[in-house]
This record gives sequence, structure tokens and C-alpha cells, in this order.
Amino acid sequence: MNEQNEPETAVLLDELREWFEAHVVAGTSQVTAMLLYAIAAWAGGINGALVTMPRMILLSGPESGKTTGMIVTAALGPNPTDADGTADDLKSALAEADSTPEDPLRIFYFDEVGEIYGDDGSNKGSNRTLNKLLRKGYKLGAQDGRSRQGVSRKFSIFFPVIMTGRHVAVPVDIRSRTIVVRMEPGTPERYFDARKSESEAAEYASHLGTAVRDHLSEIKEFRGRGYHPKLTMRRLEVWEPLMAVAKVLGGRRWLNMCMDAFMELALSTEQVMLTPRQRFIRDLIKVLDKVAFELPDERMFAGGEALADELRHLDPERYGDLGMTQVVARNMRPASRSRYASGLRGHVVTMRMISGLSGSGSRPKNCGLSKSQPSKNRSMSRTDLEMTRSWCSKFPHRLRLSRGHGVQGQEHNQKKAGKK
Repeated sequence: MNEQNEPETAVLLDELREWFEAHVVAGTSQVTAMLLYAIAAWAGGINGALVTMPRMILLSGPESGKTTGMIVTAALGPNPTDADGTADDLKSALAEADSTPEDPLRIFYFDEVGEIYGDDGSNKGSNRTLNKLLRKGYKLGAQDGRSRQGVSRKFSIFFPVIMTGRHVAVPVDIRSRTIVVRMEPGTPERYFDARKSESEAAEYASHLGTAVRDHLSEIKEFRGRGYHPKLTMRRLEVWEPLMAVAKVLGGRRWLNMCMDAFMELALSTEQVMLTPRQRFIRDLIKVLDKVAFELPDERMFAGGEALADELRHLDPERYGDLGMTQVVARNMRPASRSRYASGLRGHVVTMRMISGLSGSGSRPKNCGLSKSQPSKNRSMSRTDLEMTRSWCSKFPHRLRLSRGHGVQGQEHNQKKAGKK
């Protein structure tokens, strides 16, 4: 222990954090999560201290530094290995790790995993080895196999995997095993160059490996249950490895930083990975307040063209070619004469088919918003509803879409609204 009653290794973690922040542009919690993930990778493997190893994905748009963040994080782990390529290439890399018991640890990385699963994570993925690694390989004891000359051989696939992508990027079942880090655009203080930075990373990685090996039994004995009421079941399996290395190597201060990261990255609706429907609801609510105006009867109206323009401005890549029907926000009477209020007043926002909204790939297709009673809602999951209530807390009015277009559509909708 040092003078602050912290483990001696806390000094190493503090120094490493300063070095990492010079190379990667990210928020405080994001940096904490990436650093602890690299450290936890040293405690994995079939002879390690962990029984689960989460996946990590760095999400952002192009030219935002997510690839650099992935490379720097992987460089601090054991034997960084590119998981890109064919299923056989990846299977060979996994088998090789199993055949070198003197140095079995690996951290796999995969850039732009959306190319496999689609940016919205809706594709099943053609790389069966990667699918199995991401889904099954997060638990100790997971195996894959291959057959050579009639001889079948099994090998461990219990390895950490860090990825990059845009928006959602991975299927729902993989998301639950994944720590999501949303990157921030910006220019780092130092470029991660091959001559100096990579050698520094290798030296830090060596120190981290030694520190973890020296405290392997303490890491193995750590239990994360009870630190937070929502840290249970799958969330506990995902975050406990990071908590263990934070507490053992960094002391209480680093454990507190890890808990801050958990609350921001795992519990914040702005950080969790969203389905296309969830993302569309969030984006529509973001722009609705900018274009909605009050009718004489105090109801609010929003024209489809104006909404489409705001959505295109919000995310040109996703909504660049968006064509949208008119959106009428009906019965929008602010509570207590305030424009904003909390709660959905017994109604939920759900998706329904709209002919005027189209798209492909990562863009939402044929979906919109309408109001429905919770008991009759069949189209949204519990997670969808929870996120929608959270987003709508700032604009809690019931929404309705109609099929009017342009000025005539606005007049039609206004007349129709006036009759009711």
C-alpha cells in the first residue's frame, strides 16, 4: 500500500491513464472502461481468474477515432490479434492460442463489425466462427472445434473481443454481452505511431501482465454483487471482470471510477445500443420540438417536410434521402401550462407502418409513431417502452401520423384536427 492506502499498482494505472488520454479522444467513463477492459484481458484464459469476459464495441461515425481507440486498447492487452478475415482464418488463430500453453492469452479486435452484421445489427452474420466467439466465448469453458484428416480437435474460445462499428452494429443477443463505448470526434494530443507509441504500449502491457499475474488469486476471489442494485444477472457477468481488476490493482478510487463508468455506459439510455426503432423514436423526438407549432385550439402541429429536413440535418448519413409523411402531434396540451412535463400520461409511443417513410440498410424502413394503450401494444419490447418513456419525458405529448403531403396535406390535417 502507498501513502494513500492504495495498492502500489494504482500508480501504474494512473500513469497509464494519462498516457492513454494523450492518444485517444474519449470521455472520462469511456477511458476508464477501455483501460480496465485491457487489464481484465490479462486475467482471462482457461487458467485465469475470470469466469466471464465481456465483449466491447466502440461506436461512432466515420473519422471519429474509434479505430485508434480499439488499437490502443488492444495494444495494452495480451497478444493483440486481428479477427478480420475468413472463418477459417479466425479458427486457426483460436486454435493456435490453444496450442501455445506457455502463452495462451489473446485479445482479438475487429474493425467495422457492421460489415458482418449490418450497421443496425440485423444480419445474422456469415462468419460462423466469429458468431460463436462473440456469443459463446464470453464464458469460461466455451469451445469450438475443427477436424483435420479425420481427427477432431477441440480448443477454447474464451477470449476478449473489442470491435468498432456505427450505430448498433451487432445483434441483440451479442449486445447483452457487450460494453458499449460511444466515441467522441476530436484530435488526440499524440498520434499512436509505430515507432514510439507502440513500443510504449508494449512496455505498459508487460507491466500490466505482471501486475495481474501477481494478484490473480485476489482477482479470482472478488465478487461484484451488492455494489449497485442494478448490477445483477447479465450486467454483473459483464462488469464484474472490470470491477475486479479495478479494485485489486487500483483500490477503492479506481473501483469508484469503474462504478461511474457502469452507471454511465450501462444504465444511461444515451449510451446503450439502440435498435433501429428505438433510434428513430429518439431522433424524431429530438427534432420534434424544433418544428412543432401551436394551433389555435392549443394542439401542436409538425409538418412532415420540416421534420424530414431536421432529421437530415441531424444525421445526413442515416436520413439523407428520407421522404416523410405529415406528422401531426395531437392532444398536446402541456401539463400545468408548461411546455414540458414528465410521464406519458398512460400512453406509450409505438411504431406503425407509414408508406411515405422508406429506407434501406441502416435507415429505418416503413416505421413511424402513433399512440396506443399499453395493454394493446404488441409491437414494442419492454426495453423499447422504457427507453421511449425516458426520451419522451421532455416532450410527453401523444403523437399521431397521417398521410398528408406538402401544403395540401397540412391543410387537410388541420381541417381534420379541427373537426375533432
